[in-house]
Amino acid sequence: MKQNNKNCIICGKSYTFCTNCSKFDHLPRWMGMFHSKECKDIFDTISDYQSNVCSKEEALNRLTDAGITNITLTSPVQKIVDEIMSDYKKDKSAVVAEITENNIEVQPEDNSNIDISDVKTDVNFIKKKKALKK
Repeated sequence: MKQNNKNCIICGKSYTFCTNCSKFDHLPRWMGMFHSKECKDIFDTISDYQSNVCSKEEALNRLTDAGITNITLTSPVQKIVDEIMSDYKKDKSAVVAEITENNIEVQPEDNSNIDISDVKTDVNFIKKKKALKK
């Protein structure tokens, strides 16, 4: 059997799979199109979004859970993901961080639903660096 005979329809990665070979019987049949569960989950999410089965916000949450930030996507898939993420703001300037001796409070300035995890990481880094200087 030829190695790397399949290309994942989500990320384009080459992989080996055969639907007619007993060697692959223990693997799920969706591996005929996707090389990993994450890529299958991404496909399911964008399919549900385009079919109006889930909202943009729900699709965004599901894509994040599937690890979308760690996967290079094919161009058609990337366009759909960009559409889903179009309202997503990651503007660190819209966040107020208050650092005290034992506490970190991070809040969006405008009380919007932006992702503040990166800011919390930056604040923790600053706090650790500050402690090292003492």
